[in-house]
Amino acid sequence: MQISIRNYSNLFAILFLILLFQSCKKLDQVASPEKELSSLERKFFFTNRTGDLTEGKLVDFLIRQNRSKSFVEKTTKIIGFPRWEKMITVKRKSGISGRGASDSLLTTYLVPFVRDSQNYVNASLIISVYPNDTTFAYRSDWEYRYKTHGSPIVDSTAEAHAVFFMFLDNRTFGYTEFNITDTSLFPTTHVANGGLKKLKILSTPSSLSGRGNSEVVSVTCFDYTVCQSISSGNRTTSMPAPICNTYTYCYSIWSTSDNGSISGGTGGGSSGGSGGTGNPGGGSPSPCPGTTSSQRGQTATYGCEPGWSGIGTPPADPCLTAQPAINSLNTLLQDASVNNAIASIHAQNPAIEHSITLGRDANGNITTSSITPGGPSSGTVNTNWPGGFADLHNHPSNNEPSEGDLYEIIGLSRSRPGWNTRIVTNVNGETYALVVADTTAAKAFRNNSFTINPLYGPLFSQELFDEYQNVFDYYQLQQYSSQYSKERALAYILDKYNSGVLLLKKEGSTFKRLRTSTGLQNGTFYSNDCN
Repeated sequence: MQISIRNYSNLFAILFLILLFQSCKKLDQVASPEKELSSLERKFFFTNRTGDLTEGKLVDFLIRQNRSKSFVEKTTKIIGFPRWEKMITVKRKSGISGRGASDSLLTTYLVPFVRDSQNYVNASLIISVYPNDTTFAYRSDWEYRYKTHGSPIVDSTAEAHAVFFMFLDNRTFGYTEFNITDTSLFPTTHVANGGLKKLKILSTPSSLSGRGNSEVVSVTCFDYTVCQSISSGNRTTSMPAPICNTYTYCYSIWSTSDNGSISGGTGGGSSGGSGGTGNPGGGSPSPCPGTTSSQRGQTATYGCEPGWSGIGTPPADPCLTAQPAINSLNTLLQDASVNNAIASIHAQNPAIEHSITLGRDANGNITTSSITPGGPSSGTVNTNWPGGFADLHNHPSNNEPSEGDLYEIIGLSRSRPGWNTRIVTNVNGETYALVVADTTAAKAFRNNSFTINPLYGPLFSQELFDEYQNVFDYYQLQQYSSQYSKERALAYILDKYNSGVLLLKKEGSTFKRLRTSTGLQNGTFYSNDCN
């Protein structure tokens, strides 16, 4: 008896082709869950990210929570956005019943929150992970005003709360010294003669390992001091030296989960804390009550500003740095004459490049030059157009800006002051922009990063090309598209070498800054875009 297998073999072939097609490439840009989110939610969940797997799982958990609680919009209005890349992990014994084993290992994740345009941490998201449960709450800086004063090594005091946030400021912005602007803090350090209290971190965090209760514990500590700082105008030779009190801030990281009670670190925030008055439920923190006058029958409330401030200027936030350019481009592409120029380029022969220069007349109105045709992989820009400040052109390959585009826009920003933008607008709908934000840095980058090839024009130096290729290859191995991989590689080069140039891409109705950073493991990278 002969059995036919033709139909089964066809079926297997079809199934194989379907599976092959589905696994051939990842989405060109982001995973589908991210595309389902609003722009605000994407900024919340995907800006300032790293390639850490645990971080990704925590974000996925919060995305699921947000689907039912819709807390992101309210949270961002109150405390701003998370700095995922500054997340701190604390492991300790739980001892809380109802979370699994009564003394099971608890992992707490502290995620600093920063408002746009501010340079200090005003809140922390506290995610607590138990064997059978995960919860999250918030701790806000203003809550210290509702706590009693005392030793900063006692977690329940206002001083410990303040040190916790200064520790987060140190980790997030690099501050090592703080003015204590609320004189009621650290009452054992007295202030006189017009002086101030100052807190100074004396050492960088260091880890000490030991064994206790059959468990290995790693305690991370740093020393800090709180001193009276007398202003130089009020100091006399007869005055004693400033009074200082020195403390140690520690938090414990437990590396096993054997039985035994914890006897770990001390200090403000060492346990991760609870939401306190800052956790009303529903997934969002409580807003600060604000300041009210004390009247009969009314409970007095306090101000919302922290009682400390970092001394010095922290590094510029790369997303805030890009915002003026993003705002300018968003406005520019709402102009009718600019949209007409883009439509004119798209109506031409798609096999060659075409360019149009944008300028401004004496009244500030946007003007556009006539269209200039180029070749399949090169174009000519009208640099004599009056009031020129930007130019548009297409790429027949629909690719991102080239090395030649980068080299030339930096040159124009030097030879034509005010001309700092090159827009690549492709017929497939992809729109990119190179914006020179720092002409001095851009000039140095241009002088040191290119070679001029007789056939292909400006190309990255061998060193930069090798790094570009490493990033490109990494994303290709992750099965991203060639175009997406090239975007990532270019963004990485611009950031790493302080090029002074922003790579922007239009997404929907707005531009975003493309950024690529080095991952936690050697040879890995992750997108860190400013959404």
